Amino acid sequence: MGYFQNPEVEVNKEYLDKNNIPVVCRDTGGGTIFIDSNSVNFCFLIPLNSNTN
Repeated sequence: MGYFQNPEVEVNKEYLDKNNIPVVCRDTGGGTIFIDSNSVNFCFLIPLNSNTN
């Protein structure tokens, strides 16, 4: 889940618990993403004051 999303509102906790599906919060923020088994997920961390010029 994204950093500012509220799991209590966004997910069906009873279903997730019943099916042993974990919910985690990403430090990088953003919206919800779904990751299947054997998937690879990555993000780029770029300093706020970086200059690409």
